[in-house]
Amino acid sequence: MQPDDLSILIICPRAHFKGHFWNSTKDIANALTKKGVLYHIVMLTAENMKTDPIYMPHTTCVFKKTPFWFRAINPATTKQQYKSLQSFEHFWDLALSSFVCSIRAFFMLKHRKYSGVYFSDGFSPISILFALLRHTVVLHQCCTSYFLPNSGLKQKILSLMQRWLTFQALKTNRIYFIFENKHTQENDSVNGLGKSAVHIPEAITVQDVLPEKKACRRCLNIKEDQVIFLFFGAHRLSKDYDTAFNAARQIFPSPCLLFAGPVVDNNPQIIAKKYNYNSVLFFNQFVPHEDVKYYFCASDVVVLPYVPGTNDIGGSSVFFLACQYNRPVITTYSPFFNDLFAHYDVGFQYHNANVKKLAQCMRNFLEMNSDKKKQIETGLDRIRRDFSWDNMIAKYLDILKVPLKTLEKPICNEQS
Repeated sequence: MQPDDLSILIICPRAHFKGHFWNSTKDIANALTKKGVLYHIVMLTAENMKTDPIYMPHTTCVFKKTPFWFRAINPATTKQQYKSLQSFEHFWDLALSSFVCSIRAFFMLKHRKYSGVYFSDGFSPISILFALLRHTVVLHQCCTSYFLPNSGLKQKILSLMQRWLTFQALKTNRIYFIFENKHTQENDSVNGLGKSAVHIPEAITVQDVLPEKKACRRCLNIKEDQVIFLFFGAHRLSKDYDTAFNAARQIFPSPCLLFAGPVVDNNPQIIAKKYNYNSVLFFNQFVPHEDVKYYFCASDVVVLPYVPGTNDIGGSSVFFLACQYNRPVITTYSPFFNDLFAHYDVGFQYHNANVKKLAQCMRNFLEMNSDKKKQIETGLDRIRRDFSWDNMIAKYLDILKVPLKTLEKPICNEQS
């Protein structure tokens, strides 16, 4: 197989959940098609999904209908929303779904040769086994740090086993770990992954035409004359809503705060009552992918308030959604956001838990002049272009071609 003759097997153990998994998979498929790269998708099931006819010929479902025995050992399959899973359910579902999808993919590789296998949020030991047992290149997407914590005795034993298996896989020169967050990638590179840890940012899906703000507000029954500050995504304890409400109280007239997303462990309605803040709207439920655009396009600015220490090396998909829908961002300082703001002026930043600074950011947005508006528009245009799927997929393919050309050169000896 020539390096330019590429085909990728995509393993998506969570594509059956409502949310961004299946839509991200479709975006990857579309970008690969534009590059002339063949692909095939392996997923658990499509029984509860609105499937797309153009993708299904290139998709294999392990289960046409999830059998009783699998539901019995994995209760998470009865829940349609990934964000509703508890921590143990999250781990068990990821491990089990990754395992059954990988078994199916493993036998598919016996009948057809693919130049690479891409694990989309899969269980990392499965990726390692693929690299060790199959003569194919493995790309493993890491949402957080790859390495397990080693705080207790049990965790230390598991961590040592993981590291030993990982270094065996690195010797094959057939496995790469893809990190959307640069700081996580740098930490894991130093901690042992070396040059197999690769930073490829989250891609932004470019919208050709955005719906008008007035139309979106009519759909959501929002007044047209309000200034809307959007808080989008699952409401977790990592979101600092106390600071947000405190800051909004210092603005006159009061801006309307719009909260959209499921409540996990941080209910913004309770906090609104605590501060007696009435200019607020709540859609505390899962937002289907096809409705996301209405919330962003109905809003004027997106706010990402994080509790100190909770997003130091993490990223934010909501940030990229804001850029996708051409909305400025107000966010806390963190390594992830600092890197982006250093290159792209897309809004305002404030120090975590600092009410005065957040209030000042809100005023700066409300009072910004035409020059600042132009700077933000330019920043949003640039980040959409630089983080396009076309550019991100090109980086994936560049990585894939390296081991196809030089499989004999071990990368584990080139660690930082």
